[in-house]
Amino acid sequence: MDTALDAVSVVRNQRSSDIRWSVPDALFYALIATAVLVVLYPALVGINAGPRHMPVMVLLGAVLGFGVYLVSSLQHSFAPPLGIEPDAYRQTLTRFVQLDSTT
Repeated sequence: MDTALDAVSVVRNQRSSDIRWSVPDALFYALIATAVLVVLYPALVGINAGPRHMPVMVLLGAVLGFGVYLVSSLQHSFAPPLGIEPDAYRQTLTRFVQLDSTT
């Protein structure tokens, strides 16, 4: 019994530390700088980006921007706008109480 409680305690501590984890600031800024460099690369090396290349560059910028946005919002998985609500946990607790009352 003592080892089962120890295992639960270890798992709970791991989950609480996972909740507090986030991407280091330096790495996050490096991600943004890299995304900007990728979009600006053709201009930096002297490639003419004509009208034919612009839709591709706009799409590339949008995809990179979306990726940076996802990394930013997934750093705080319980905060809005993409936050995870505890509804499933509450629903499970309610169901367990219902199951206990029927037995």
